[in-house]
Amino acid sequence: VKGMNLTENATVISASIVEVDSGQVFSCSYKTMKLTDLSEVPNRNRGAKGVILQKLQKEDLLIHAYAGTDIKAIKAGRLIKLPAVNSRAAQGVGRSGTEVKAGTSL
Repeated sequence: VKGMNLTENATVISASIVEVDSGQVFSCSYKTMKLTDLSEVPNRNRGAKGVILQKLQKEDLLIHAYAGTDIKAIKAGRLIKLPAVNSRAAQGVGRSGTEVKAGTSL
C-alpha cells in the first residue's frame, strides 16, 4: 500500500497514529525545534506529497519528529522545556534539536 509520494533522496523520519483533534507534532532539526497542533495539519489522500510543518534554514535538515499528546522531551538525560505552539509552515525556535528524544513516557 502506497502511503505517500517521496521526492528523490527524501526519507521518512517518523510516522505516528494519533487523534487529529487533540495531538501535537514536535519536530527537531539541527538548528531548530518546533511544536505544531495537529489541528493545523490538513488531511491528505494516499499518494500525496505531504505538508510543510517546519520551514528550515538553508542546509538544515529535519532529524526527529514525534506526534502525540502530552509530549515530553529530553536532551543529555534532562527534561527540556518544549517551545511554544507555533503555526504550521513557520520556522522553529533557534534551539538545536540534536540529541533530543521525544515521547509521552521518557
